[in-house]
This record gives sequence, C-alpha cells and structure tokens, in this order.
Amino acid sequence: MSQVVTEGQGGPVALPGTAYLSVRFTPAQAHDERGRSTAEVPPGSIGYPTLRGWAAAGDFEGHVGFGLGLRGTLPVRLAESRRADGTQAISVDVRRS
Repeated sequence: MSQVVTEGQGGPVALPGTAYLSVRFTPAQAHDERGRSTAEVPPGSIGYPTLRGWAAAGDFEGHVGFGLGLRGTLPVRLAESRRADGTQAISVDVRRS
C-alpha cells in the first residue's frame, strides 16, 4: 500500500517507513457516548528493523483504523485472540527479510 488514509476524511496518515499496512476494525468504535476517545494510541516510531512505527487512522461511522509503517513490502500475518477478561487482542507478525 502506498499510504494509509484516515477514516472518513481520506487524508494521509504520517508514518515512518517505505511500505504501509492499513488495519481496519468493522464494526467498531473507539469513543464513548459523549464522543471522547476510549483508545490511547500515541503515534510512535520504534527501533524494530522491519516495523518502523504506527499511528491511529481514525474512528468514523463504525470503522476504527490504524496504520503501520514498514521497511519494504514483506509478508505479514495477523492474528486475533480473546483474553480471559473478554477483551480482544490483535497481533501483527511482520517477516524480517
């Protein structure tokens, strides 16, 4: 993917790296009944050789999006699991080379 865009507006999401992965949850929401965010996702750059960073891509009309910045186009594997407390976790496995 050449860029990740924001939910609803379609503007570009600033991410480090040369390839990008858009992760979208539907149906989902990341806000409460007053419109306040319920997800803390500060944009970040990290020191991994392949996964360069991440950023929130928005919460709009039942869609919540995130973007991952990668070092080139490599195979990616996503997995979902449910924790004992009922929350769900998503893991992203990016091949190093």
